[in-house]
Amino acid sequence: MHISMAMLEEVHSLPGMSAKSNFTFGANFRQSKVLFELAPFGFDMVQPKVWQKTVGVKTATKGTKRTSADLKKLVAEVCDRLFPGCDIRTPRGRLIDGRSDALMIAYYCLLKHTGHVK
Repeated sequence: MHISMAMLEEVHSLPGMSAKSNFTFGANFRQSKVLFELAPFGFDMVQPKVWQKTVGVKTATKGTKRTSADLKKLVAEVCDRLFPGCDIRTPRGRLIDGRSDALMIAYYCLLKHTGHVK
């Protein structure tokens, strides 16, 4: 398989996470970034709201709160619509953490680097 571009989600640690979790998260993020920098293909970074809006995840209306579970469900719905039959759920129908986000970030990367997104 020929990889010409990769995308890394530009996220930061979250308030309320333990110091150990924040440290582990930061170390893993930095390690991923270094691996992409050393890879023979290009990479780009994108903020969550940017890729979500681009792939068609509806933004929250002003004055309403949306939980992370609500957001995961919306991302999965877009993923199912764009890629029917994609493997983002367990046999019992529960979302597999991160799969729909990863597929949608890859789709955003495709759109951006083929000129469909400025």
